[in-house]
Amino acid sequence: GLGDPPSDVSSARVRKAPVTSGVGSRSSSILSTDGAGTSSAVSNVASPVSSTSRESSRRRTRRVSHDATSPQDQEDVSNLVEQLSSKDWQERMHAIDTMAEMIETRLPLFTSNIVKIMDGFSPRLIDNNSKVNLHALQCLHRVIPTLREPLKGCITSILPTVAKNLASKNSNIGNMAENVLDSFIKHLDNARLLQPLCQFILLAPGGVQNRPSAVKKLL
Repeated sequence: GLGDPPSDVSSARVRKAPVTSGVGSRSSSILSTDGAGTSSAVSNVASPVSSTSRESSRRRTRRVSHDATSPQDQEDVSNLVEQLSSKDWQERMHAIDTMAEMIETRLPLFTSNIVKIMDGFSPRLIDNNSKVNLHALQCLHRVIPTLREPLKGCITSILPTVAKNLASKNSNIGNMAENVLDSFIKHLDNARLLQPLCQFILLAPGGVQNRPSAVKKLL
């Protein structure tokens, strides 16, 4: 009779073994599932990072492509400069419109070639044809707010050219020239305007007597 209990204990141990094994199996399964889930989570987390990296790369590529000057861009600039110097006054008028459009729609291209383009445009500010002359002044007046920073490098040559129109017999041209100077004063660093304006007053033919409007800009 005393031998029976050990048999029960043994049986209990045997019965518990599968339970322990089951727990281990479940734990193993849970760990395995967690492992797979973790892997999947890492993969899911990594994917947006990778996607963001690719998107950033694409943005950089687009930015470089946008900023880079293509052969077609250079050809457009050369054609514009050539048209600004055309013997046909209507073609010069059209070129002024083309320049204004470039400033509005392709500003990086214009600013990267501003010296070259303005060298072709400046003579139009005192064009022998009054229509071209006035149109050039009107165009400049319209784009000054957009070109504030880039225009700083050209102001020493542009301002005296504009000021020459102050004594024009054509009142429309004289008034528009004054409006352009006022816009310079409003949108540009006035310290940059002082030297070219003084130089114009002192050295231009006729001096101060024929340039009263220019003198007023100094006050």
